[in-house]
Amino acid sequence: MNKLKELMDTGFTEYEARVYSSLVYGDALSANDITRTTGVPRGRVYDILNSLLEDGFCIMIPGTVKKFQAVAPELAFESILERQRAREQSTRRVIEKLQSAYQSEESNKSQLDCLYVYSAKATIAKKSNEFIEQTKEIHRSLCKPPYITIDKIEDLEEKAEPVIKALESGKTFKSIYEIEADNMENFLRICSFFQSHGEQVRVMKKIPIKLIIKDKTCAMFTLFHESLTKNNITSMYLEHSDVVYALIDLFEYYWSKAIPFEEFDPVLLERMETATSSSDSSYEISASPSKS
Repeated sequence: MNKLKELMDTGFTEYEARVYSSLVYGDALSANDITRTTGVPRGRVYDILNSLLEDGFCIMIPGTVKKFQAVAPELAFESILERQRAREQSTRRVIEKLQSAYQSEESNKSQLDCLYVYSAKATIAKKSNEFIEQTKEIHRSLCKPPYITIDKIEDLEEKAEPVIKALESGKTFKSIYEIEADNMENFLRICSFFQSHGEQVRVMKKIPIKLIIKDKTCAMFTLFHESLTKNNITSMYLEHSDVVYALIDLFEYYWSKAIPFEEFDPVLLERMETATSSSDSSYEISASPSKS
């Protein structure tokens, strides 16, 4: 990432970033020097310098020709850090007040409010982790890419910590993973990782939908919209017991069809896929289990 972009990420405008960068990487400079080296219009240079002076990022050296020099970044950026800390404290206070109002409203919600739609990936990931942390007995999941909570294989151990803690506390996790024939190395690593920590893992050639179910209380299924480049994931969260029981039945049906991961032989996958290609059901498992 170039230095101008890094400065702009801290709150500088592009012209401020250009001027401050020229001062940091050079000696004391006049306005003409700055215009020549940065390309900032002459008519804007003094406005930018005055802004940097006020915020403590540079000093002026008096003389026949005024010159400007950068303040040491360690000192200059302390004011930015202070403002960020103040904003963070203010934001936390606002969150606390809004959360209190939200919880109060939650207690008054009608029993008819049983379905919620989420489209922000961060919110979906947070809700998914809540399912894991709040599970009392059994957590069921149908897993298929693209993944939200684990987007990089390098982050697997860190992102899987909630699952590991739940398993260590005695909770049951049953997961069926869709085989990733074109991503087999990572697929096997993920399956082995979760199974080694106590998750019950089975696999199928094809899974109809991404789904998680917490005990017998609530469920969330996620849809991926391939035609969209942004906001291409939608999750439906529901709490109605009739629907949750139906989804548990759906899960258990596929669980009975899926194959335990320990029986999976990736060497035979291609042959088995060919053998099952004429199957009547589009969701019939391949004879090889695997975790996605």
